[in-house]
Amino acid sequence: MFYHKVKRVDFITNVNMQEKGGPLKGVPLLRISIPTKIVSEKATFEIPFGYIKRPTNGKEVPALKWIDLSNKEYGISLLNNCKYGHSVYRKTIRLNLIRNSYDPDPESDTGLHDFTYSLYPHKEDFKIADTIKRSYELNNPLFVIKTSSHKGRLPSKASFFEIGPKNLIISAIKKAEGSDNLIIRAYDGYGKKVKRLKINTLFPIKK
Repeated sequence: MFYHKVKRVDFITNVNMQEKGGPLKGVPLLRISIPTKIVSEKATFEIPFGYIKRPTNGKEVPALKWIDLSNKEYGISLLNNCKYGHSVYRKTIRLNLIRNSYDPDPESDTGLHDFTYSLYPHKEDFKIADTIKRSYELNNPLFVIKTSSHKGRLPSKASFFEIGPKNLIISAIKKAEGSDNLIIRAYDGYGKKVKRLKINTLFPIKK
């Protein structure tokens, strides 16, 4: 799926997995392979609250919402909303979609699967391309609610929360257990030092 003014290509995928494995047959595996022209000795993989560089040797490794293969000029990020087995072999990016194991559960991944993965080509590296934010946009899409025309208190364009500098990512907003205070959790997604945190919000803040 293509979007106007959104620089990613979504692959909305529906699979009915019926192939079964066994001791003699092995484990059925559904995987995508994405050939590129990008030459790099290492690729970047998201880990909890950060990222790690790993060699492009084809070894399967875990990652969360994104991985990236880039050189100094351009790159490709592979985003996903629920898959974790990744590998990069030389110039080919691979993502494991379904592995229908037979032990201990012979029906582990049998049945219907709905998931989305996306290609996000970009210039330079993943930091300049905001790959982390693009992965959050895929995993936390906007929900549109239809309503009648009425006067409202909010402006036509606004953000409930804005955080800076650019390398900081809000990971959670929740109400405190013992009061009406809000707790905002944020992390540095790019490995930079932060001397001062800036938060703007539409909500009235006392302190």
